[in-house]
Amino acid sequence: MKTVTAFTKNKDIKAAVSELKKDLDPKQGELLLFFASSCYNVDELAMEMDRQFQINSIGCTTAGELVSGQMLDESIVAMCLEKDVLEDHHIEIVEDVHETLVPKIDKAFGAFGEHFGSPVADFDFQQYVGLLLVDGLSNQEEMINNLVGNKSDIVFIGGSAGDDLAFEKTYVFANGKAYSNAAVLVLIKPTKGYDVLKTQSFKSTSKKLKVTKLVERERRIQEFNGKPATQAYAESLNCAQGEVESRFIQNPVGLMINDDEPFVRSPRVTDGTDILFYCGVKEGQNLDILESTDIVNETTRSLVEKSRDTGPFSCLINFNCVLRKLELIEKKQEEAYGNVFSDIPTIGFHTYGESYIGHMNQTATILLLK
Repeated sequence: MKTVTAFTKNKDIKAAVSELKKDLDPKQGELLLFFASSCYNVDELAMEMDRQFQINSIGCTTAGELVSGQMLDESIVAMCLEKDVLEDHHIEIVEDVHETLVPKIDKAFGAFGEHFGSPVADFDFQQYVGLLLVDGLSNQEEMINNLVGNKSDIVFIGGSAGDDLAFEKTYVFANGKAYSNAAVLVLIKPTKGYDVLKTQSFKSTSKKLKVTKLVERERRIQEFNGKPATQAYAESLNCAQGEVESRFIQNPVGLMINDDEPFVRSPRVTDGTDILFYCGVKEGQNLDILESTDIVNETTRSLVEKSRDTGPFSCLINFNCVLRKLELIEKKQEEAYGNVFSDIPTIGFHTYGESYIGHMNQTATILLLK
């Protein structure tokens, strides 16, 4: 059966979930994915999705939603993964992510192994893939990604929950409940295989900034190149210090992999001469100042190349950074970006950070299921 998606803007939660159910067939579903604007009551929404669909479900609040062919706001988007796409899965919730994370991640992976019948470390990473949804205001994404990555060779891909840029409280959903200060991990075994696409729309300017002083837990850089952070950043871009915030979306920084693959770290705001980031960095890292290119063209090219290399896909799950959304709005490209995904069943959301072999910003990390 062809995978389908659904969305609603109805603000009455019972009616909204009923609308979603009309377009989706929970009897055929193995796992329900849904992403929702923070304008909805999270506890009521989680319970109603569970009550009406009566299948395993995961999701989170967002900073905007994505569904086949469209970028949306103040909506709920949903997709049922069916047996012809998803052979098996297991969901684990990690609560209180600021406390004793190591045993909690160990326990989650132990449960994965028990469900699938062998230790996760022995799994073939080509047959399994993970989904990861994290409280987007927890500042624990780096730690969670590192711990998950150390457990096995299985790739976990996902995003940080949003709250429509209010930066007050974000939630993840699992099986009828809403959780804050938490993460949802799902280990899935796709029926026909999967692939991952990581795409960002930047090129390096070849200008370097070395992190020489920071408060790591706050994602606060105090000095680049031995100078106050705003001064060094402004000098590199030949602009005034008072103008640096206006350059953040167009000129973030990147940890370069293989000289041409940036893992983007996005500045969030200045605080005096300090710069606070959306993503963690470490002292001594050399970062390239990046320059924005074209999100729509780069995403289209990447999808075409991936489809050509690996064949057609049944559906995709798109974790797209909210800063990319803001750039698309600024360039009036929202409709064009939605159209990139008009020919394939798509669900996703605009995130407060993306997960794929670590935590990053201004990137789309996309899971493609065959």
